[in-house]
Amino acid sequence: MLSKLIISLSCDPLAHGHGGQRRSMQIMQILQQFKIQVCQFPIKTNSDKGLIGKCTRYLRGWNRSRRLYGFPRWGMDNNWCGSHQLPVIDGIPGTWVIEDTRWPNAIVEAKNQGWQVIAIPQNLESFDKSRNQGLSPEKSAGKFADEIAALAQAHAIFCISREEQYLLNCVGIKAKYLPYFPPNEAIPSLDWVRQRRIMLPKEFLLMLVNVHNDSNKNGVISFFSAISHEILSKMPPIVLAGFGTEMLSEKLDPRKVRVVGTLDESSTQDYQSRAIAILVHQEYGTGCLTKICDFLVAGIPVLANEVAARSYYDAHGLYVYKNIYDIVEILKSGLEKPRGFFDHQHYSNQFLRIVQSMERK
Repeated sequence: MLSKLIISLSCDPLAHGHGGQRRSMQIMQILQQFKIQVCQFPIKTNSDKGLIGKCTRYLRGWNRSRRLYGFPRWGMDNNWCGSHQLPVIDGIPGTWVIEDTRWPNAIVEAKNQGWQVIAIPQNLESFDKSRNQGLSPEKSAGKFADEIAALAQAHAIFCISREEQYLLNCVGIKAKYLPYFPPNEAIPSLDWVRQRRIMLPKEFLLMLVNVHNDSNKNGVISFFSAISHEILSKMPPIVLAGFGTEMLSEKLDPRKVRVVGTLDESSTQDYQSRAIAILVHQEYGTGCLTKICDFLVAGIPVLANEVAARSYYDAHGLYVYKNIYDIVEILKSGLEKPRGFFDHQHYSNQFLRIVQSMERK
C-alpha cells in the first residue's frame, strides 16, 4: 500500500477559509483519512530577471513547447511553458498529486522525470477570464490547447466540476469526478447554522459573495441591472454581503438591494440563519461554486441561475431559475429545507484507489 506521496496544493488547506482553501483541505483529509503520509511541495518557476533573462525564458518556452507538445508556441508565459523546480528526493520518483494546475507544464516535466502524476484541477485555468485579460479568442483557444496537451500527460485526472469532466472526456482525456464537500472541521459551524435556522424568523434573500472574484462581481452587477422594481416588489428584500461587497455600493441601486459589506464569521452565520434563501447568479465561471454545497449542508435553500448551478442540478434544496422572472414563482411554490446529505464516499474511495494503484505501476 502507498504510504507517502508529494502533493502540490492550489491554496493553503483551511477548513474555514474561502472555497479554494476548503477544496485543498478536502483533498488533504481524504489522503490523511487513509493513513497516507503527505508531503506538501509548492510549485515554483525558475525565474530569470532582467532583459536577457526574459528573452531566454521566452525562447525557452518556445523551444520547450515544441519539444513537449510537438509544435512551437510563441509568447508563452513562464507559468505555462517555463521550467519549474521539481521535488528533490532520494531514490526513484513516486506519486505526485498536483492540484495547483496553474503550472500545467510542471505535469509534463514531472512525468518526464518518472513521477506518477495525478492532477486535480480546481478549474481549467485557460478558461479563467481574469487570467486572459486582453487576449483575443484565438490566443485564449491556444492557451486551452496548451493546457489540454499538458493535462493529457497526467496518469489520472479528477475534476471538481461535472462539466469540465465531460469536456476533458470529449477530447480524449479519461477524467473522473471528485466533487467538493465540506472538510470535517467545517461541519460543526454549518450544523450550528442549520439548528439556529429552526428558531429564527426568515427575513430576506441573501447574496453572499466575494467580489474579488470577477465572475461573482459581474454576476451581482448583471443581476441587479436586469431585475426591475416591479419584480422586486413581489419578492422579499435582498441583502448583499461578503468580502469586498462594500465596493459595489456606488454601482448598485439602493432601492434594489441593501449592501452590508464584509462580515466576520459570527455576523455571516447570523445572516445565514435569518435568510429565506441564498441567491447566486453568475454569467460565466469555471470549476464549481463550492459555497453552494456549504449552504445546502447548512440547511439553507439556494436559488441559482443555470450557470451558477453547474454540477449541482440534482442537489436537494437547490432551485434553478432560467430567468429572473422565475424567482417569484419559485418563492410562491415554497422552498424545502435541504437534506444536506451528499453521498461523497464513493468518489473519495474511487480517488483513493487510483492513488494507491500508482505504487504498483
